[in-house]
Amino acid sequence: MAAPRGSPCGTQSTPSAGGLADSSLDGHLPMAQLEEGSYLCEIECTVTTGLEQIAKEEAERLAGSRVSAERGKIAIQLQNTNALKLLSLHSVDNLFVVVGRSSVALSGEKKSDLIQVTKSFLHADWKRAVDVWKCFQPSPVEHDLECRPMDSWTRSEMCSLMLNTSQHDAASDQPSHPLNFPSFRVSCHRVGANHSFSSVEAAGYLGAAVSSYLGWPVSLRQYDVEVNLNVDNCLVCITLTLTRASLYRRNIVHFGPTTLKATICYGLLRFAEIEDGEVVVDPMCGTSAIAVEGVICFPGCFFVTGENYPEAIDRSYQNMQPRGRPADVVRWDACHLPLRDQSVDAFVSDLVHAETTVVSTPGYSARWQGRPSAAPAEQCCCPKTQVRCQLLSK
Repeated sequence: MAAPRGSPCGTQSTPSAGGLADSSLDGHLPMAQLEEGSYLCEIECTVTTGLEQIAKEEAERLAGSRVSAERGKIAIQLQNTNALKLLSLHSVDNLFVVVGRSSVALSGEKKSDLIQVTKSFLHADWKRAVDVWKCFQPSPVEHDLECRPMDSWTRSEMCSLMLNTSQHDAASDQPSHPLNFPSFRVSCHRVGANHSFSSVEAAGYLGAAVSSYLGWPVSLRQYDVEVNLNVDNCLVCITLTLTRASLYRRNIVHFGPTTLKATICYGLLRFAEIEDGEVVVDPMCGTSAIAVEGVICFPGCFFVTGENYPEAIDRSYQNMQPRGRPADVVRWDACHLPLRDQSVDAFVSDLVHAETTVVSTPGYSARWQGRPSAAPAEQCCCPKTQVRCQLLSK
C-alpha cells in the first residue's frame, strides 16, 4: 500500500487521519472546492492487473479529481457527498474507504510488531469512514454508528459489550450503552517476507482493538462491516469494504464456463478505441459478455456477436434481452464469417479459450488447435480502419 511520501520504512511516522482529511497527498481536491459540511474521503478500488490506466482515466472523468494508480488498484480522493458516484465505474471490481495509513517501525519481535501495526489507528477518524460506509448500504442502517472512545464507558458497559450481552450494573448511575452497534470482522492481507507475525495474528490484534475502542461485536459470518488490514512490508493501511459483491457481476444474467468479467470487457472495448456509429463484432462471443458491456457503455455503436456452441447462443440471448439495445447474436463458424466485405469497423474478442478448450458436445464442429486466421476478419473490416482484435494472454 502506498504511504505518505517522506515516510521511509523503519521510521515511525504520524498516521494520516483515515486518509480523510490530509490535503498533502496527490489527488486531493483543494479545500476551497469543498461544499459546506462535506469532507474529503479516500476510496480505493481494485482493478484487473493491466487495466489500471483505463480505470484511472475513467475515474478522473467521473470524480473530477486526480487519481493515483498502483498495480491492481487505484485510489480516488473526493468529497464524501460524491462517493456514491463511484458505483457507476465500469472498470473497477470492489470499493473500499480508507480509514488510515501509516509507516511503522517493525523490530522483528512479534508482540511489539503487532502492537505497532494496530495502535496507531485507534485515534483515526473512524466516524467519517463509517459514515461513508453507511451511504453505500442498500437499505437504511439501523445500527448506532457513533464511535465513542473507550474511556467514556463504565467498566460494566465494556464487559457487556465484550460479552455481547445486555446485562449492566443496575447500581451504576452511568447511562447504559446501546448494544445495536454493527458487528464486524477483520481480514488481513500481507505483502513481504520479513514479518514476524501471521495474517491471522494481525487480524486478531486489530479485531480486539476495534472491539475495545469502538464497542463493535465480532461476527465472522453474519457481519455488517468488514475491516481490512493491509500490510505491505512496513506500510500499513486499514480500509472498510463498501461493496459486498464484486461489481463485475452486475450485467450478466447467465454465466458460462468462459464468461469474461464485465470489467475486463470494458477494458478491451476501451483499448479498441471504438467510436459512435461503428459496427463492432465479437466472432467468438461465448455468452456475449463483451457485447453486453458494449451496449451499456457505448450506446452509439452496433454490436454483432456470433458463436458455434448452441448453449452459448442461448445464454447470449438471455443476457442480451434485458438490455433492449442495438445488438444481435448469430450462429456461425468464426473461420467463415457470413459478413459482407468492408462492413465491420472493429473486432473485439477473447481468444484465450480458443486455444485450450475442446468441446465434446455432439454437433460442435469447431475444435480449435490454435488461434484462427485473421484473414476472415481482415476481409470484413472497413478499409479506413485496421482490424482491432484484442487478445488476452494466459
